[in-house]
Amino acid sequence: MIVSIHQSQFLPWIPYFYKIIASDVFVMLDDVEFSKNGVQNRNQIKTPQGRQWLTLNITNKSHQLIADVALANPKTLEKLLKTISQNYKKAPYFAEVFPYLESIFSEHKNNLHTINKRFIFYVLQILGFQGKIIESSSLHITTKKQQRLLDILRATNASAYIMGGG
Repeated sequence: MIVSIHQSQFLPWIPYFYKIIASDVFVMLDDVEFSKNGVQNRNQIKTPQGRQWLTLNITNKSHQLIADVALANPKTLEKLLKTISQNYKKAPYFAEVFPYLESIFSEHKNNLHTINKRFIFYVLQILGFQGKIIESSSLHITTKKQQRLLDILRATNASAYIMGGG
């Protein structure tokens, strides 16, 4: 059983999905502490003027779990969608993908993890991922750091673990 483990990210990059596709089981960490200034709530896009940050403004309380992070102002989602539309409306597949992105933002405008998770699941569906996705909270593992990783791998009967470059 090949397992990969990662926190949800906002509009993840291709290697994130490659790691998942190469796995039989993907464990999405939802019960670990949110990392401020990471890519869980922001990412860069390419624009004619160069790279631009897209950021979901959040209400960050110290030691808050990823699954509990709320958006500070859901109205900023409209601005974010407008930025994406202005920069990618001529891109291939924009007409298929953008309405789904709009629906994710409108249906889940209060929770960061849910927005990230829905987008990730959507991309995995397009890519034909046949593996299993588990949220770490469902495993009820309370250990920390390396021991947590080992306990997750044991709980998922992992024979191999795919990790990222970090």
